[in-house]
Amino acid sequence: MTNSEITGFQSHHKDFDAITGPTPTLELLAEHRDYPFAHEAGIYIPETNNLWITSNRCVDPNGSKSEQKVYITRVDLNTNPITYEEIPTEIPMGNGGINYGRDHILICVRGLCSYAFDVSTIHGQPFLTNRRLFAMADHGIPDGIKCDLNGNVYSGCGDGIHVWSPGGVLLGRILIDGGVANFCFGRNGEIFALNEHRLWRVQLGVGVKGALLGL
Repeated sequence: MTNSEITGFQSHHKDFDAITGPTPTLELLAEHRDYPFAHEAGIYIPETNNLWITSNRCVDPNGSKSEQKVYITRVDLNTNPITYEEIPTEIPMGNGGINYGRDHILICVRGLCSYAFDVSTIHGQPFLTNRRLFAMADHGIPDGIKCDLNGNVYSGCGDGIHVWSPGGVLLGRILIDGGVANFCFGRNGEIFALNEHRLWRVQLGVGVKGALLGL
């Protein structure tokens, strides 16, 4: 295991260098100390270059201590510095512990471990088969699983974002103090990491593209 010269990136395998590229960066975009605005369900909208995220269920800073709310935040990435607006809502908190990888494999979270299933067709219908251990996190509980177009698997953990190969080999970590509850891919190697009270932008190699949007 080696540490890269860039603080916040830790390599466990030579293939991680191809993911980070020669000059990876970690940038704090926004911070909100009143409540964990950057917790869940990050969605990047390429047409507007906006990011949508939700808070955890938290005590309303303007209400009673027993009142809990979920806030949606729209982040405008076109401005410098970025701007964001909070949208109070009554929706329940979502979760992001499942993602569909390449080769018809479903990656799911349960406790400290991630499991892989084959998506098979039985009697003309999709069915999950061959459950097996994919990877185990040594810091916190993996959440917000995402894949890139090369089949690598990313998950928010207690010390940041862990990256595994399609076969479950730990390639490296993006270290963020306090861990990452969830995250999403942007354009050309961007990752927006949700760190509860903080929102970070991670810049990996420009060839890294999230499987969901292919950007």
